[in-house]
Amino acid sequence: MVIKNEAVENRVIEAHPRWEGEPMATHGNQTFYTAFSAGNKTYNVGDIFYVRHLEDFERMSFLEIYMLWDMKSLKYMSLRAYYFPEDTVEGRFPEQGQDEVLCLDGEVVMSCPEFLQHVSFTYPESKDLPEPKILSFSGYCRCCAMRQRLGSRLEEFTSHPLFSALGGIQPRYRVLFCRETVHDKELYRLWKCQNYYREVPNKKQTYNRKRIRMKPSCKNRIQYEEIDRKRRFR
Repeated sequence: MVIKNEAVENRVIEAHPRWEGEPMATHGNQTFYTAFSAGNKTYNVGDIFYVRHLEDFERMSFLEIYMLWDMKSLKYMSLRAYYFPEDTVEGRFPEQGQDEVLCLDGEVVMSCPEFLQHVSFTYPESKDLPEPKILSFSGYCRCCAMRQRLGSRLEEFTSHPLFSALGGIQPRYRVLFCRETVHDKELYRLWKCQNYYREVPNKKQTYNRKRIRMKPSCKNRIQYEEIDRKRRFR
C-alpha cells in the first residue's frame, strides 16, 4: 500500500504556478505558453510525469503535458493520460508488451494548481524510478534495437550526433510505447475536473495560416493554380 506524503502535498499546494518565457500564440481571450514553473521545478509542454490521482492513489498513471494556456487570468492545461493495460477496464491481453501503455481517447483538462496537487514529486525525483519516455511502437523498436546493438557500450555513444538520429534514447529514461487508445468510463469520471473544466482549444487554430491571394475572377484555388502555372511557363 502506498502512503501519502503529507509534507510533499503541502509543499505542492503552497507552490504558485507562474508562466515561463514569452507567449507562444494567442487566440481570442486565450494566451498559450510552452512552460510554467512552481517552486524550483519547471514544467514544459511534452514532459511526462508519474502521477497518482488523489482519489485513486493505488493506481499509477503517466500524464503528458499537451497544451498550456491562460484565460481570464486563470492558468489551464490539457494533458494526455496513459495507463498500463492491467489498470484499465479491459485488462492486459497476451499480445500486449511489458512496456506498453494505453492512452485515454480524450484529453484531461484541469487548472495548473490542481495539476500540482496530483503530481507526486517523490516519483520523478526518485533514483529507483527513471524519467518516463513514451514513444510510438516504431520508435520503441528502433530504441530497443539501438540499445541491444550497443550493449555495454551504450554510454560511450550517447553523445554521438547519430545516436538520436537513429532512434537512440538516453539511458536515464524509462522507455515505454503506446499504439492504442482506451475508453474507460471510470478513468473518465476520475479525471474530470468539474470546477476547472473548459473546452480544449483547437491547437490548429492558434496559428495564423498563410492564405493564397486569389484573383477576383478565380472561383476556387484549382482555377487560380492553373492560371498561375500558365503565366509562369509563358
